[in-house]
Amino acid sequence: MFNSANLFNESFFNQFRQLQSELESAFGSFPEIADIRQAARQGFPPTVVSDKDNEVSVKLYAAGFNADDFDITLEKNLLKIQAARGDAAESSAEEGENVRYHLRERRADKVNRVVTLPDDCDMENVNAEYKNGVLTVTVARKEKARPRVISVQ
Repeated sequence: MFNSANLFNESFFNQFRQLQSELESAFGSFPEIADIRQAARQGFPPTVVSDKDNEVSVKLYAAGFNADDFDITLEKNLLKIQAARGDAAESSAEEGENVRYHLRERRADKVNRVVTLPDDCDMENVNAEYKNGVLTVTVARKEKARPRVISVQ
């Protein structure tokens, strides 16, 4: 009764191609990214959130900061991390002296990240460590939320 080859003819697909062409001309096409280094930065600093049975770990890869630069707060289940690189004041002072930069790849950066933690985190058992350019915040899970292992006899 129905032949799948006749169900969608060539003009049907041409309409979609025309629509795609019109959208690309109006908004531009999304460039193909051949290398991860060509992609736009999604967030600064790069952040990794992982969990284990007994803890949740948040790592921020933020080289060039000092441990004192970070302001970490925990409110309900929101982990807020803020920092300002110490060279922000130095940059302002230099600019006041009519400095001309020929190359300036490092700029004064600010960090403002908010991470939503799972409800079963123990907000009283939190540790933070900044070492080798990586800030690691570890939040323990509540004891009753951890999986219970039952041995079979």
